[in-house]
Amino acid sequence: MLYVGIDVAKNKHDVTALNVPGKTVLKPLTFSNNKAGFELLDLSLRQLNQDCLIALENTGHYAFNLLNFLHEQGYKVYTYNPLLIKEFAKSLSLHKTKTDKKDAHGIALKLLSDPNREQFQHDNRQVELKILARHIHRLKKNSLIGKYNTLVVLISSFLSWIKSLESIQNIPTNS
Repeated sequence: MLYVGIDVAKNKHDVTALNVPGKTVLKPLTFSNNKAGFELLDLSLRQLNQDCLIALENTGHYAFNLLNFLHEQGYKVYTYNPLLIKEFAKSLSLHKTKTDKKDAHGIALKLLSDPNREQFQHDNRQVELKILARHIHRLKKNSLIGKYNTLVVLISSFLSWIKSLESIQNIPTNS
């Protein structure tokens, strides 16, 4: 059994794999956050000719496509809270200098040493809810921006109208 740790980022991911005693069997590899990168990861893991458990930090949308790909390929995938990984790495003094490759190694070590790990459950309903929630948030934000801009235009127009009335009626102002 191999224990694979993946450090997830926006454009690229770093991966490493450890065997049962904790020896590195897949040197740190960086792959793109796209289908070609995922296929490179899959090929690299399959060439090791051993079953793999894969863990990554639960970073939300950056890991979404990777999680789907790994699920479709039949891998057992585990996700961890990033704070849990950070504290685990501190306890092992792994991160004197932080790098993505060291983070991937720390995630693999966490998976290897965690008897209570819980497998990632792929749930399309949960994914759809997250997408809808983000969309609603964007709509609300855009709506507020639109209302603010409308209010600015209305106030500006009102002030211009007041000034035009003052000039027509020669009403003195307090300024």
